[in-house]
Amino acid sequence: MGASFSTLNIFSSASLRLCGESYFYFLPFPDYPCRTMDRKNWEDISSESDRLDRWLHQRLPGFSMARVRELIADGRVRVNGFTAKKGSRVQPEDIVVVRDLAAGPLPAAEENPAVAVVYEDERALVADKPAGMATHPLSQAGRVGDKPLEPGLVHRLDAGTSGLVLIAKDLPALSFFRRELEMRRMNKTYRALVRGEPKPARGEIRVSLAHHPTDPGRMVAVTSDVEFRDEPFPALTRYRTLETEGGVSLVELDLVTGVTHQLRVHLAHLGCPVLGDDRYGDQPRPDSRAFALQAARLSFAHPDGKQRITTRVRRELAIGDRAQF
Repeated sequence: MGASFSTLNIFSSASLRLCGESYFYFLPFPDYPCRTMDRKNWEDISSESDRLDRWLHQRLPGFSMARVRELIADGRVRVNGFTAKKGSRVQPEDIVVVRDLAAGPLPAAEENPAVAVVYEDERALVADKPAGMATHPLSQAGRVGDKPLEPGLVHRLDAGTSGLVLIAKDLPALSFFRRELEMRRMNKTYRALVRGEPKPARGEIRVSLAHHPTDPGRMVAVTSDVEFRDEPFPALTRYRTLETEGGVSLVELDLVTGVTHQLRVHLAHLGCPVLGDDRYGDQPRPDSRAFALQAARLSFAHPDGKQRITTRVRRELAIGDRAQF
């Protein structure tokens, strides 16, 4: 690709893109053929533990937190067949249904967020995802016409994280990229704005992570005084502080391993939580779906044996962005 960036609107039919023999999507919505029952009723399965209102807010574009809470108060949200109440939580594998969703507001077309495509060829695509947007592969059980839907996303980013996502356009490419990921041959560099100033200014965080004993959607840094569930996962992050201003530091991080929520937990373990990440120690921001973590650079081998591909976000996170979080 040249210097220009193309975009695809996530609310239009272009957001469900045909990639060779596979499809992918970024966010389920009533018109999408994912886990939706019909145009009016939306359904999805939770993969984490969270407040129901926050979980829905992350998945319903165009719906404010206040509007999501109205849906719950009106009795239009069911969890595992039971009407949800104020303060309800979701757990992994919970089935959430929102009835009569079409009655809610849709954002105007010009307000729809777009996903910039920063690299694309016949086998691969790299998109620059905005914060607040979930990334999910389509279920293989889904179909468009007579064609099965196959996952095209090589990896995920947390909904609150912005930045680069790699998509394979065919199944052999997907297998190749997944193998490269497992062998740690992909280089992923992140930027984060954090509270305070990491000490030392650069170094390694080699602390295993494990699932929280009572909250399956939360990870904990494994230390001698922490309870956890299941076997810990070895985790390694390398970091360097770029600058500090107004009690906030801009940090660059190399994700060596890829454990769930690794960077967020490791930074919190340093005593420097990511701005906006109230799950891991920052100040609560109930009306925001974003936190200050960005997948800024991604380097990977190409399945056709071409030279190594290196991609960057359109604009890297900067210290001046701290006011947004």
